[in-house]
Amino acid sequence: MKSVLFFLGLVGLALATTTLPKTYENYKVFRIPVENREHAEFLKKFEETPFVDFWTELRLGGNVDVMVGPGTQFTFEEMLTREGMSFSEMIPNLAPMLRAEKLAQDEHKRNKKVNANYNMDWVSYHDLFDFYEYFDYLEAHYEDISVETIGQSFEGRDLRVLKICRGGCGNKPAMFVDGGIHAREWIGPAVVTYMLNELTENLSAENNDLVEDLDWYFLPSVNPDGYYYTQASDRLWRKTRSDYGELCRGTDGNRNFGYQFATGGASNSPCSDTYHGPSAFSEVETQAVKGFVDANKDSIKFYNNIHSYGQLILTPWGYSEELVPDYDDIKSLADTCNDALYAVHQKSYEVGCIPCVLYTASGNSIDYMYGDAGNKSYNLLGHAIKQNSRSHLTMGVTMKALLLIGACLVSLVVGEEEKAYHGFQVLRVTVDNTEHLRIVRSLEQTNQYDFWSEARIGFTDIMAAPTKVIHLQHELEHFGLEYSVMVEDVQHLIQTEQIYSEAHLEAKKNFRLAYDMDWEDYHSLATIYEYLDYLEENFDDVSTEVIGQSYEKRDTRIISICRGGCGNKPAMWIDGGIHAREWISPATVTYLIKQLTEDMTAENEDLLENLDWYILPVANPDGYEFTRASDRLWRKTRSEYSGNLCKGTDPNRNFGFHWNEGGSSDSSCSEAYHGPEAFSEIETANIRDFLLAHKDNVKFYNNVHSYGQMVLLPYGFAENSKPDVYDDLLSLGNQMADTIASVHGTQFDVDLIPNLVGVASGGTVDWTLGVAGIKYSYGTELRDTGSYGFLLPASQIIATGEENWAMWQFVGRSIVSEFGKKH
Repeated sequence: MKSVLFFLGLVGLALATTTLPKTYENYKVFRIPVENREHAEFLKKFEETPFVDFWTELRLGGNVDVMVGPGTQFTFEEMLTREGMSFSEMIPNLAPMLRAEKLAQDEHKRNKKVNANYNMDWVSYHDLFDFYEYFDYLEAHYEDISVETIGQSFEGRDLRVLKICRGGCGNKPAMFVDGGIHAREWIGPAVVTYMLNELTENLSAENNDLVEDLDWYFLPSVNPDGYYYTQASDRLWRKTRSDYGELCRGTDGNRNFGYQFATGGASNSPCSDTYHGPSAFSEVETQAVKGFVDANKDSIKFYNNIHSYGQLILTPWGYSEELVPDYDDIKSLADTCNDALYAVHQKSYEVGCIPCVLYTASGNSIDYMYGDAGNKSYNLLGHAIKQNSRSHLTMGVTMKALLLIGACLVSLVVGEEEKAYHGFQVLRVTVDNTEHLRIVRSLEQTNQYDFWSEARIGFTDIMAAPTKVIHLQHELEHFGLEYSVMVEDVQHLIQTEQIYSEAHLEAKKNFRLAYDMDWEDYHSLATIYEYLDYLEENFDDVSTEVIGQSYEKRDTRIISICRGGCGNKPAMWIDGGIHAREWISPATVTYLIKQLTEDMTAENEDLLENLDWYILPVANPDGYEFTRASDRLWRKTRSEYSGNLCKGTDPNRNFGFHWNEGGSSDSSCSEAYHGPEAFSEIETANIRDFLLAHKDNVKFYNNVHSYGQMVLLPYGFAENSKPDVYDDLLSLGNQMADTIASVHGTQFDVDLIPNLVGVASGGTVDWTLGVAGIKYSYGTELRDTGSYGFLLPASQIIATGEENWAMWQFVGRSIVSEFGKKH
């Protein structure tokens, strides 16, 4: 603490004897890793000092970039070293960079005149006069464009908004994009003007819908006084230029908005770069923005406040880590557009609420836009985009991203589009010990990744978006976890699946049979149910029953195959598709149905004579159809509950035996969300009711999943929870695996659920054994072991069906041997 006080004393002396140099000669920019909370608290003490300028905000687990003047560099470095903190010089001397920037700008002005009407281009940075000259030109030459002065700055400069409204403003959803609220972030105004150029002079046919379906409002410089000051006097000035008679001038415009004003992450010191001002909306610039937005709040559906730097897409709230009520929608839009942005130039942006990604920041513009400015029913979206560079003109990437955001907003208005997985990778992480397992589970709890397999000792497969792959790799490497890339590009596998399916449909279009079902491709729910109808009509032993409807009112249908009527013999129950994306499961279960009906042979007649069969091919019909229409890798149901951020529940965590006791999540955005209560899902309640009505004769239960090649034994709700019938379960389970291996050599592991996939409470097989009393209750994970995961090629359906059909034959005869032929 004494060292910090000494440092502050040096700063005070410097303030008393010098003025802030404007050339930044010998100023350095340091990059400092913030590895723990002690580091963060130590650095936080310097935020109020004018000779330590924080270029990025403190972020635990990340890096912070700070600029330090020449008179205090040695002391600052010594203090970091004493604290055991590492650092590196990002910029050894800032002055040459600024001089080069200024020379290039002056040279460009001397030699370049775009045309007789305006001086604007996007090869160099421009002053406010050039922006407004360009506005005047566009307003004069485009009938869809108007310019409005929404107020004046502290020093009397206009704040001008350019509006692009085909057919007049106010009748369509509107996008409001502003830049330059922090004066030194020159890339912000450049991006805003570049974008409006693309929507006017450079508008292409493919982007015409963006002006047909949307209104656009652009404010390139929220802080015109500060922007002018950076061009004339101090390139790195950040705040407004207001003067309240204090020691220092200016207010941080992005801490001055009147929603949760001055509640954290802002300073009450006028000399701080994050000074919030004497009161909310003390700045005439923020008042002007407020007035414009309030006047147009019924039409504005999207607000984007552009900053630099850091490559981040930030969502509200900023004042608190509490998530906004419709965070799922906001983040989904941001993630979708971030993935599209990555596809343009492979620039990865991190997405999240401001404190989740950076720091607490109250009084910011997007909190106000979301919290106060909008009618909540209009779902006003707020985002801040931070660019990747303070000094390079790279606005093209972001402009494309913003156009994509517009396209995404159009899609939200007109309907849900198919989700793509371009650049998504699946990493196989080696989990050697309990500490590794703790780390992997902590990654799962962030809901930033899709865990294709459960977190467990051995290995775990994790899918990451292209914008998160590098971060995930860094996290794993930091903690010493080894990994390999299992799937290089998930979308490539999906597209291969789609191409195969389209070719298959084309090949069979001239060979229409009584039904479309086959086992050379994956099929829709309608095709599966059409096949069930055909079998019911043509086989005396077959009947179908709707045991209930799904959340979205689709039938949940089972097929019963009972020679001489149901209920007089031991019964086998097999269900598939409880996890929507596991397409091989319904395909394999319907393959079983075919073997028991159309392909029944004399040698297997005993399986019908001595057993009843109840088969549910798709336990989660809503989720299954959603995977076919919109998101191939959706896992859960499609239910919605008031107060939940995300849709859907994991039905295999929703059964009412030791529900919510481990291995599931209370976050609705988690793939393992257990639901608000046991049997909250109508789909799980349907299964429960049918099995309880038939529990006296159902002797075998098989819940079919993919992937991993496993036979899973209950109980799953806790480690080492062996049921009384464990020995019998293990014996039959081992024989099941041996039978599967005898067909094509496919090896299955056999063990308790926690030993193979981790603790998982609320699972189906726990309930069927523990409550329904079905002794032989198993989960099975079908092919493969990870090369394709949930995207197993359709060419493997028949082989998968053959080896499981052999297993079910063996099990059926074992059940008859133990329980007899008749009750």
